[in-house]
Amino acid sequence: MHDTSQQPFGGPIAVAGARHLATVWRLGEAAFADRGIDGPTLRALFRAPDVWTLVAEAERLIGFAMVRVQAAQAELLAVAVAPAARRSGWGRRLVQAALALAARRGARRVRLDVADGHPAVHLFRALGFVPEPGPLARYPGGQPALSMVRPLQIGESP
Repeated sequence: MHDTSQQPFGGPIAVAGARHLATVWRLGEAAFADRGIDGPTLRALFRAPDVWTLVAEAERLIGFAMVRVQAAQAELLAVAVAPAARRSGWGRRLVQAALALAARRGARRVRLDVADGHPAVHLFRALGFVPEPGPLARYPGGQPALSMVRPLQIGESP
């Protein structure tokens, strides 16, 4: 669990605390069930010391992003937005906040896997991600995944 006493993102995006685990679990399970990513996997990621979970919330959870930062490399592990809040810019804001956090923690490159053909591919391209050369990766459930990468800039902000 990470110190949440300083919330560098302003507005409704913040570093998740223990009270967010159950809602992140439920939203993540619903969003990623077809890719073989389940609640226990999300819980393990949520608690990992090198993974940061950001949440967007108003009266309830709008969405979350998980990013693993290891030295100069970061991996955007998950981005999920509640169905009622989709197509309203929350995914973009969460990704931008995750990129800014990774850059502040020293990452200079970020990668991600996205379901091949998923609408989020357009969002990631618009945010500067490009496909990584090579064959498609596979999610634990067997679904093909497109690997994408993007450089990070020092001082990048959401």
